[in-house]
Amino acid sequence: MIKKLVIVLLVVVSNSVFADDDGWTSFIDNKGQIQVPVNINGFEGLAMLDTGATISAINQSFITKHKLEFAQGKKVEIGGVHGTVKARNVKNVSITMLSKQINFKEMPSWRFRTEESIAVIGMDFLHNFIIKIDYPNRRLQFLNRDGLDLEKEKNVTADFGHSERRLIVDVGIEEDKVLKLLLDTGDGGGIVLDRKIATRFKLLDKYPSELGVGSGIAKSANLDEISVSGVSFGPYSLDDVEIRVPVEGETLRVSKKYIGYYGKNRRKRVDGFLGYDVLKRFVLTIDYKSRYVHIEMPKQIITM
Repeated sequence: MIKKLVIVLLVVVSNSVFADDDGWTSFIDNKGQIQVPVNINGFEGLAMLDTGATISAINQSFITKHKLEFAQGKKVEIGGVHGTVKARNVKNVSITMLSKQINFKEMPSWRFRTEESIAVIGMDFLHNFIIKIDYPNRRLQFLNRDGLDLEKEKNVTADFGHSERRLIVDVGIEEDKVLKLLLDTGDGGGIVLDRKIATRFKLLDKYPSELGVGSGIAKSANLDEISVSGVSFGPYSLDDVEIRVPVEGETLRVSKKYIGYYGKNRRKRVDGFLGYDVLKRFVLTIDYKSRYVHIEMPKQIITM
């Protein structure tokens, strides 16, 4: 049964970052992007948690600031939603997040467009765990698989994308249309849709639009923004969902591949990205190994 969703957030959670006795760690909501505390080779800072990225990356500004010395790897080109950036791999990087440590033989480094994040935590890190993100309460945790009946509990149709490190979820619009969207915690908007798909469904003809701007790792892009009601995600129906469509001439790199090393992945259908404006309503549980996605409303709003 579809649940009509109307939400009013009654409290504002502070920007403090901490872990509580139940295993939750609070995160910072930075314009719709999740920032979490991490430790990289002994230095602490905030990293962006990005399920839309195949790979993790480190900010060259962070390396320079702390005078870190990494062995240099090959030059690479990194693909983002609106373009690519040139980077160089650095070797033997250790990242600890929520007491979970992963050692990377190498990862790309470039100077991010902002110094707010010292790294991007991508699916090469996150696919090792079950992660639970409580958006309304701004907290997250890793879960153990013991005792979890993942197949029984999942309520969102999901499948692997170009690799087994990204999930594509089904999102319904206008009752009879299904979009295949990359689940992307790194996108601060709602739905970003390929212009070809928006044109096919005549969305820009049906709904009034305003001009906006979206940002990726490489550059910003001009977008047509519309608001659509009756968007279905799992068992819920959502109103006033933002859909952004690149204007004519702008690049949206969803048809070719997802974020990651440029030119490495095979083609598979993806219509766009599902981001914060939808996800912010839910407690989201993801297990990439089993293609498990579950969403629910928070049982309570906690004052921190």
